[in-house]
Amino acid sequence: MTAAVLLVVATGCSSEADRGAGIRNDLASHAAVADVEVDEQGAHLEIGLTPGLAEAAVVALVAEVDRVTAEQGESSYLLELRETDAPDVLAVDDAFAADARAAEVVAAWRRSAAAFVGETRVTYESGRTTVEVASGGGLAHDVTESSRLPLPPQPVTWRYTSGVGTVVLDGKVSDGDIDLVERVQRGVSSPSLPLAAASWRLERGRSQVRLDLGTDLGPVAPADVTPAAWGGRIAPLARSGVAALGRQRRPVVVRLSHPVGERADVFAWWTSDRPPADGRDRLARGWDAWLVAQSRAT
Repeated sequence: MTAAVLLVVATGCSSEADRGAGIRNDLASHAAVADVEVDEQGAHLEIGLTPGLAEAAVVALVAEVDRVTAEQGESSYLLELRETDAPDVLAVDDAFAADARAAEVVAAWRRSAAAFVGETRVTYESGRTTVEVASGGGLAHDVTESSRLPLPPQPVTWRYTSGVGTVVLDGKVSDGDIDLVERVQRGVSSPSLPLAAASWRLERGRSQVRLDLGTDLGPVAPADVTPAAWGGRIAPLARSGVAALGRQRRPVVVRLSHPVGERADVFAWWTSDRPPADGRDRLARGWDAWLVAQSRAT
């Protein structure tokens, strides 16, 4: 890596106005620090790292940040590592410096940032790594690249955003996941649909696959969102979503929603391995049974 990186540490609030100055003075002379800015409370640190810093040296600097912040009375913080000429972020907690896998995590973050089209944020905390990618138009590419990257040294969740779509994959990304994402993105966003998804979210977990389809029906009250009034326009979207999921080894959930203010009215809900739940829709509009019928028609 040839660019300097920016290290941002967000810590808790402090009433001591000179805390930031103490942290800045202690870190300014560190060999790995090119420049450092700290707010008065020491709640926000920005450190320009020496270009080409090795992973072990990054971890050593984090350990120094840990020591200095603790001496200044702040032992709990969120740390963000960022390259100054790129938006990619590595976020860790205050236990990172003592983690035996810390250098491996830094290396994995750098590989991820180089592989993806979209901006990348890797959050590493005890027991879980989350990789978030703002893929934009590169969703298929980024999901494919995820399948080729070595897994982080603990359970991992991949989260991608692309326009109105969000994809969340738990664990190793497989060829089946790549095909699934492409089918769903193509199927629910097709311009041939009378009503395409205004938003969609695909989650492939360890125990189920869930597809949430958001619709935009305009300024209509929930009580007026009925199969009789809207079923004809929504049916192609519902069928396309179910068809895109295909045959899965896990139970499948499909939900349809419409925004009501800042909330979402989930008006239809289908689960492949169980019948509709009585009383789920307080308005008793009949959408759940309707969605069962659509799933059988695909």
